[in-house]
Amino acid sequence: MYTYRVKLRVADSVHLLADADLGFKTHLMRLWISIDYPPANEATRLYQLSPEDERPTDVILRTRRVPQVAGVAYYCDLWPDESATDLPDAPPPRYEYAAELVRVVDGDTVRLNVDLGFNCWLRNEPFRLRGIDAPEIRGSERPAGLKSKAALDDLLRDLAGPLTIRTHKDKRGKYGRWICDLWQPGLSPAEDVSVNTWLCQQGYAEPRVY
Repeated sequence: MYTYRVKLRVADSVHLLADADLGFKTHLMRLWISIDYPPANEATRLYQLSPEDERPTDVILRTRRVPQVAGVAYYCDLWPDESATDLPDAPPPRYEYAAELVRVVDGDTVRLNVDLGFNCWLRNEPFRLRGIDAPEIRGSERPAGLKSKAALDDLLRDLAGPLTIRTHKDKRGKYGRWICDLWQPGLSPAEDVSVNTWLCQQGYAEPRVY
């Protein structure tokens, strides 16, 4: 399930034609999306009950399942505004994606393939792990840097499962890298494995605010 900001072109209580912001400066235009019945969340139900001329055009949308047959609309929940505080359920965070490891560059940088949803992928993109700083693999820090790189590589390959990233600022940072948190989801949030945190806990990186 992915979450996006979308602009509705055409909408009724069940069917939406929307332009979606996938993040990474990537947009998809004219997506057909359907709302399940009955709606899965209260915000979606309130949207369906509101008069047509009062329904917002800029909304937060979370996909729930992909179409069973090519050409069939995607299914979703939606929220009128990600900052809304008067709703019984808040919208989930945006800019979270499934990712596959391509390679480890150093102790705080990786290259990933990223699934943006809607059958869109980014391939071999550089990511800097947010909030940490690992030793460099060049110069006087090289021995410690190579140790941190090997530890990160071993961890990501040992996890041997799907990875999740959450990007920050939706723009590239220094050296053209995206900034992200990286983790492997567990059966519950308490079982998530945060790669950023693990590197600091094991002494392979230090916390750093940029």
